[in-house]
Amino acid sequence: MQFVAQSPPPGARGITLPDPNELVIAPDSVASASLHRAGSGRIKLPFSLVDEAAILADDASRHRPGRPTGPQATLHVFDSPPVAAHSFVFVIDRSASMGAGGLGAIGAAAKELAAQLDSLTADQKFQVVAYNQSSVYFTGRELIPATDENKAKLVKFIGDLGDFGQTEHERGLLAALRLQPDVIFLLTDGGDPHLRPGQINFLAEQTAGVTSIHCLQFGTGTADAIPADHFLRRLAAETGGSYGFITVAGRR
Repeated sequence: MQFVAQSPPPGARGITLPDPNELVIAPDSVASASLHRAGSGRIKLPFSLVDEAAILADDASRHRPGRPTGPQATLHVFDSPPVAAHSFVFVIDRSASMGAGGLGAIGAAAKELAAQLDSLTADQKFQVVAYNQSSVYFTGRELIPATDENKAKLVKFIGDLGDFGQTEHERGLLAALRLQPDVIFLLTDGGDPHLRPGQINFLAEQTAGVTSIHCLQFGTGTADAIPADHFLRRLAAETGGSYGFITVAGRR
Protein backbone atom coordinates (compact mmCIF):
# COMPACT_ATOMS: atom_id res chain seq x y z
CA MET A 1 0.00 0.00 0.00
CA GLN A 2 1.44 3.31 -1.05
CA PHE A 3 0.41 6.89 -0.29
CA VAL A 4 1.79 9.88 -2.09
CA ALA A 5 1.60 13.63 -1.50
CA GLN A 6 -0.45 15.36 -4.15
CA SER A 7 0.15 18.66 -5.86
CA PRO A 8 -2.40 20.30 -8.15
CA PRO A 9 -2.01 18.99 -11.73
CA PRO A 10 -1.64 21.43 -14.59
CA GLY A 11 -4.61 22.36 -16.69
CA ALA A 12 -7.33 21.49 -14.17
CA ARG A 13 -8.36 25.09 -13.47
CA GLY A 14 -10.10 27.64 -15.62
CA ILE A 15 -12.84 25.35 -16.95
CA THR A 16 -16.14 27.13 -17.65
CA LEU A 17 -19.11 25.18 -16.32
CA PRO A 18 -22.70 25.38 -17.62
CA ASP A 19 -25.11 27.71 -15.79
CA PRO A 20 -27.03 25.56 -13.24
CA ASN A 21 -30.14 27.60 -14.06
CA GLU A 22 -30.03 26.18 -17.57
CA LEU A 23 -30.22 22.58 -16.40
CA VAL A 24 -33.43 20.57 -16.52
CA ILE A 25 -33.84 17.58 -14.20
CA ALA A 26 -35.31 14.44 -15.74
CA PRO A 27 -37.19 12.63 -12.93
CA ASP A 28 -37.48 9.22 -14.53
CA SER A 29 -34.20 8.98 -16.42
CA VAL A 30 -32.02 7.17 -13.87
CA ALA A 31 -31.79 4.11 -16.14
CA SER A 32 -30.40 6.23 -18.96
CA ALA A 33 -26.63 6.65 -18.91
CA SER A 34 -26.45 9.33 -21.59
CA LEU A 35 -27.42 13.00 -21.66
CA HIS A 36 -30.25 14.02 -23.95
CA ARG A 37 -31.91 17.30 -24.87
CA ALA A 38 -35.36 18.49 -23.93
CA GLY A 39 -37.67 20.12 -26.47
CA SER A 40 -36.42 23.51 -25.37
CA GLY A 41 -32.90 22.53 -26.39
CA ARG A 42 -31.68 22.46 -22.79
CA ILE A 43 -29.84 19.43 -21.40
CA LYS A 44 -31.61 16.86 -19.24
CA LEU A 45 -29.51 15.03 -16.68
CA PRO A 46 -30.00 11.31 -15.88
CA PHE A 47 -30.56 12.03 -12.16
CA SER A 48 -33.25 11.05 -9.69
CA LEU A 49 -35.50 14.03 -9.02
CA VAL A 50 -35.84 13.17 -5.34
CA ASP A 51 -32.14 12.89 -4.46
CA GLU A 52 -29.75 14.47 -6.94
CA ALA A 53 -31.96 17.47 -7.73
CA ALA A 54 -31.91 18.44 -4.06
CA ILE A 55 -28.15 17.89 -3.91
CA LEU A 56 -27.51 20.11 -6.93
CA ALA A 57 -29.80 22.80 -5.52
CA ASP A 58 -27.95 22.74 -2.22
CA ASP A 59 -24.58 22.85 -3.96
CA ALA A 60 -25.60 25.76 -6.18
CA SER A 61 -26.26 27.98 -3.16
CA ARG A 62 -23.74 26.41 -0.83
CA HIS A 63 -23.46 28.16 2.54
CA ARG A 64 -21.48 26.82 5.46
CA PRO A 65 -22.65 27.75 8.94
CA GLY A 66 -20.18 28.19 11.77
CA ARG A 67 -17.76 25.26 11.92
CA PRO A 68 -18.22 22.69 14.70
CA THR A 69 -16.18 23.17 17.82
CA GLY A 70 -14.93 20.71 20.39
CA PRO A 71 -12.65 17.67 20.26
CA GLN A 72 -11.45 16.36 16.93
CA ALA A 73 -10.58 12.76 16.09
CA THR A 74 -7.76 11.51 13.89
CA LEU A 75 -8.27 8.75 11.35
CA HIS A 76 -5.80 7.09 8.99
CA VAL A 77 -7.89 4.69 6.92
CA PHE A 78 -5.76 1.97 5.33
CA ASP A 79 -2.67 3.76 6.65
CA SER A 80 -3.52 6.99 4.87
CA PRO A 81 -1.89 10.13 6.24
CA PRO A 82 -3.58 10.99 9.56
CA VAL A 83 -6.56 13.30 9.16
CA ALA A 84 -7.94 15.23 12.15
CA ALA A 85 -11.52 16.51 11.89
CA HIS A 86 -14.93 16.82 13.53
CA SER A 87 -16.93 15.10 10.77
CA PHE A 88 -16.24 12.32 8.29
CA VAL A 89 -18.15 10.78 5.39
CA PHE A 90 -17.11 7.44 3.93
CA VAL A 91 -18.12 7.07 0.27
CA ILE A 92 -18.12 3.38 -0.72
CA ASP A 93 -18.23 2.16 -4.32
CA ARG A 94 -20.65 -0.78 -4.31
CA SER A 95 -20.48 -1.62 -8.02
CA ALA A 96 -20.08 -5.27 -9.07
CA SER A 97 -16.30 -5.08 -9.40
CA MET A 98 -15.93 -4.13 -5.72
CA GLY A 99 -17.77 -7.13 -4.30
CA ALA A 100 -16.83 -10.69 -3.39
CA GLY A 101 -17.00 -11.74 -7.03
CA GLY A 102 -14.47 -9.05 -7.96
CA LEU A 103 -11.85 -7.44 -5.74
CA GLY A 104 -13.49 -8.21 -2.40
CA ALA A 105 -12.92 -4.56 -1.51
CA ILE A 106 -16.26 -3.98 0.23
CA GLY A 107 -15.43 -6.65 2.80
CA ALA A 108 -11.95 -5.21 3.25
CA ALA A 109 -13.43 -1.74 3.77
CA ALA A 110 -15.85 -3.00 6.42
CA LYS A 111 -13.02 -4.68 8.32
CA GLU A 112 -10.79 -1.59 8.16
CA LEU A 113 -13.51 0.81 9.28
CA ALA A 114 -14.45 -1.47 12.18
CA ALA A 115 -10.91 -0.91 13.48
CA GLN A 116 -10.61 2.79 12.65
CA LEU A 117 -13.95 3.88 14.07
CA ASP A 118 -12.74 3.13 17.59
CA SER A 119 -10.94 6.48 17.34
CA LEU A 120 -14.27 8.33 17.09
CA THR A 121 -16.43 9.37 20.03
CA ALA A 122 -19.90 10.88 20.30
CA ASP A 123 -18.19 14.30 20.00
CA GLN A 124 -17.60 13.60 16.29
CA LYS A 125 -20.07 12.89 13.50
CA PHE A 126 -20.02 10.64 10.45
CA GLN A 127 -22.07 9.13 7.64
CA VAL A 128 -21.68 6.56 4.86
CA VAL A 129 -22.76 6.93 1.24
CA ALA A 130 -22.84 3.75 -0.85
CA TYR A 131 -23.08 4.24 -4.60
CA ASN A 132 -23.16 2.55 -7.98
CA GLN A 133 -25.46 4.12 -10.57
CA SER A 134 -27.46 5.50 -7.63
CA SER A 135 -26.57 6.45 -4.08
CA VAL A 136 -27.90 5.62 -0.63
CA TYR A 137 -27.08 6.95 2.83
CA PHE A 138 -26.40 4.72 5.82
CA THR A 139 -29.20 6.47 7.72
CA GLY A 140 -31.11 9.62 6.92
CA ARG A 141 -29.48 12.51 5.10
CA GLU A 142 -27.46 14.01 7.90
CA LEU A 143 -24.29 13.55 9.87
CA ILE A 144 -24.89 11.44 12.98
CA PRO A 145 -22.92 11.20 16.25
CA ALA A 146 -20.31 8.44 16.41
CA THR A 147 -21.86 6.60 19.35
CA ASP A 148 -20.95 2.97 19.95
CA GLU A 149 -24.38 1.92 18.69
CA ASN A 150 -24.11 3.95 15.47
CA LYS A 151 -20.55 2.71 14.80
CA ALA A 152 -21.66 -0.92 15.14
CA LYS A 153 -24.61 -0.33 12.80
CA LEU A 154 -22.36 1.39 10.26
CA VAL A 155 -19.93 -1.53 10.08
CA LYS A 156 -22.82 -3.97 9.62
CA PHE A 157 -24.33 -1.76 6.93
CA ILE A 158 -21.11 -1.81 4.90
CA GLY A 159 -20.58 -5.55 5.41
CA ASP A 160 -24.13 -6.26 4.18
CA LEU A 161 -23.88 -4.08 1.07
CA GLY A 162 -24.90 -5.85 -2.10
CA ASP A 163 -22.48 -5.34 -4.97
CA PHE A 164 -24.12 -4.74 -8.33
CA GLY A 165 -24.46 -2.29 -11.15
CA GLN A 166 -22.16 0.25 -12.70
CA THR A 167 -20.22 3.19 -11.31
CA GLU A 168 -21.10 6.88 -11.15
CA HIS A 169 -18.48 8.50 -8.93
CA GLU A 170 -19.88 12.02 -9.17
CA ARG A 171 -23.27 10.90 -7.89
CA GLY A 172 -21.80 9.41 -4.69
CA LEU A 173 -19.52 12.38 -4.07
CA LEU A 174 -22.31 14.94 -4.51
CA ALA A 175 -24.41 13.04 -1.99
CA ALA A 176 -21.49 13.23 0.46
CA LEU A 177 -20.80 16.92 -0.18
CA ARG A 178 -24.44 17.72 0.54
CA LEU A 179 -23.65 16.88 4.19
CA GLN A 180 -20.81 19.45 4.30
CA PRO A 181 -18.32 17.27 6.22
CA ASP A 182 -14.76 18.18 7.05
CA VAL A 183 -13.38 15.03 5.41
CA ILE A 184 -14.50 12.55 2.76
CA PHE A 185 -12.84 9.18 2.30
CA LEU A 186 -13.63 7.78 -1.16
CA LEU A 187 -13.11 4.01 -1.39
CA THR A 188 -13.28 2.70 -4.96
CA ASP A 189 -11.49 0.67 -7.59
CA GLY A 190 -11.67 3.71 -9.86
CA GLY A 191 -13.71 1.91 -12.50
CA ASP A 192 -15.13 3.44 -15.66
CA PRO A 193 -16.49 5.91 -16.40
CA HIS A 194 -13.71 8.09 -15.00
CA LEU A 195 -14.46 11.59 -13.80
CA ARG A 196 -13.75 14.14 -16.53
CA PRO A 197 -11.67 17.27 -15.83
CA GLY A 198 -14.79 19.43 -15.76
CA GLN A 199 -16.41 17.15 -13.19
CA ILE A 200 -13.29 17.23 -11.01
CA ASN A 201 -13.25 21.02 -11.19
CA PHE A 202 -16.93 21.18 -10.27
CA LEU A 203 -16.49 18.84 -7.29
CA ALA A 204 -13.49 20.83 -6.09
CA GLU A 205 -15.61 23.98 -6.14
CA GLN A 206 -18.32 22.26 -4.10
CA THR A 207 -15.84 21.50 -1.30
CA ALA A 208 -15.81 25.26 -0.64
CA GLY A 209 -12.15 25.00 0.32
CA VAL A 210 -13.15 23.23 3.54
CA THR A 211 -13.92 19.57 2.74
CA SER A 212 -10.90 17.46 1.73
CA ILE A 213 -11.40 14.32 -0.37
CA HIS A 214 -9.02 11.43 0.29
CA CYS A 215 -9.08 8.84 -2.50
CA LEU A 216 -8.34 5.19 -1.69
CA GLN A 217 -8.10 3.02 -4.79
CA PHE A 218 -8.32 -0.78 -4.65
CA GLY A 219 -6.54 -2.93 -7.22
CA THR A 220 -4.35 -5.96 -7.84
CA GLY A 221 -1.25 -4.03 -8.89
CA THR A 222 0.71 -1.21 -7.26
CA ALA A 223 0.50 2.58 -7.11
CA ASP A 224 3.43 2.81 -9.53
CA ALA A 225 1.15 1.54 -12.29
CA ILE A 226 -1.38 4.35 -11.77
CA PRO A 227 -0.71 7.34 -14.06
CA ALA A 228 0.04 10.70 -12.49
CA ASP A 229 -2.98 12.20 -14.25
CA HIS A 230 -5.41 9.48 -13.11
CA PHE A 231 -8.70 11.07 -12.08
CA LEU A 232 -8.44 9.90 -8.46
CA ARG A 233 -4.99 11.46 -8.09
CA ARG A 234 -6.29 14.69 -9.64
CA LEU A 235 -9.39 14.74 -7.42
CA ALA A 236 -7.28 14.33 -4.27
CA ALA A 237 -4.86 17.04 -5.39
CA GLU A 238 -7.62 19.50 -6.27
CA THR A 239 -9.39 19.10 -2.90
CA GLY A 240 -6.43 19.07 -0.50
CA GLY A 241 -6.65 15.34 0.09
CA SER A 242 -4.33 12.39 -0.37
CA TYR A 243 -4.25 9.42 -2.75
CA GLY A 244 -3.51 5.87 -1.72
CA PHE A 245 -3.47 2.49 -3.44
CA ILE A 246 -4.63 -0.63 -1.58
CA THR A 247 -3.41 -3.89 -3.10
CA VAL A 248 -5.95 -6.72 -2.84
CA ALA A 249 -5.85 -10.28 -4.11
CA GLY A 250 -9.10 -10.03 -6.04
CA ARG A 251 -11.17 -12.99 -7.16
CA ARG A 252 -9.35 -16.31 -7.05
